[in-house]
Amino acid sequence: MTSLELRNNSLSSIPGNSFAALNVSEVDLSNNEIRTINAGAFSGVTLSLKRLNLANNRLTSLPADIGVLTAISEIDLRWNPIPGFTPGSHGRGGTDGLSDEVMKQIGDSITTFKFGSSIVNSWPQSLSHLNRVKELVVAGVNIPYWPPSAFHGFERTLTKLTIENLPVGSVPYAIATLTHLEELHLDNLQYPFGDASLVSLPFAAIGGTLKVLSLKNDSLTTFPEGIQQLTSLNSLTLDGNHLEFVSDEAIKLLQVANVTMLSLKDCDLKRVPGAISDLKNLQELHLSNNLIRSIESTDLQNLFELRELDMSGNPLLYISDNSLCGLNSLLVQYYCLF
Repeated sequence: MTSLELRNNSLSSIPGNSFAALNVSEVDLSNNEIRTINAGAFSGVTLSLKRLNLANNRLTSLPADIGVLTAISEIDLRWNPIPGFTPGSHGRGGTDGLSDEVMKQIGDSITTFKFGSSIVNSWPQSLSHLNRVKELVVAGVNIPYWPPSAFHGFERTLTKLTIENLPVGSVPYAIATLTHLEELHLDNLQYPFGDASLVSLPFAAIGGTLKVLSLKNDSLTTFPEGIQQLTSLNSLTLDGNHLEFVSDEAIKLLQVANVTMLSLKDCDLKRVPGAISDLKNLQELHLSNNLIRSIESTDLQNLFELRELDMSGNPLLYISDNSLCGLNSLLVQYYCLF
């Protein structure tokens, strides 16, 4: 057995020696009521455990016993009431809910780290110990100000960043320090994010490396102009934004890069954006759950590399006989019209 799943139970604590007789590389304890993890809880798996999921529990600090996991590479602590950095009296010192000592112990092995809840109102300084992290997920935090040094310690190692479900705050300009960032997800930003907020995004600083950008459910009404600075972009997702109409000028913003995947699901679109046919390198096009009633003969012309087309969930009434002419790369199993 390499994986142990105990999610969706009512566990409130993990006693010592709970995994002593096991040899597992992955343990899922998400969606429980865990408040404490006792000393010695991970005895027996200290050398084998690589992935630990503790999301959606009641932990108020990073359990000390996690520090003994010498092979740990991925930890999910999202949606636990673990606070951020709390300054000491008179501005001296301070404490992190993500214990500085434990973060030091696991800092050399962690490559994926996920954390965050509404109780986090200041950036955890102990994150700087994650000097080999490649993927960071920040969820639901209430941080009004992100320090310029937020990603200090892993500016050159982080390749994937997800910031999601933020009720307040702003997108950190510190993203500009991530010199090797390839994938950026800014999804489900619940505060009034909107088009204006994207003007200040540091697209120019990451434009040469960023390949994947997701802006799902962010209250956008237009394509952000900064996209034209992402010269290496090949995948763009704007699902769940109230776009209604996408202008030719908006699509032209993508022509600077080699965009091969475009997703505009659930965007209230009433027609296939006209200039999409100019994206000649497009391989995947997702337009499901819109208000599109027809596919005209010119809507998809020149998309000779198109392999996936998803038009499901639209009130289609008319499909031109010539709408798919020349699309010889299109895989039938991905062609969803109904």
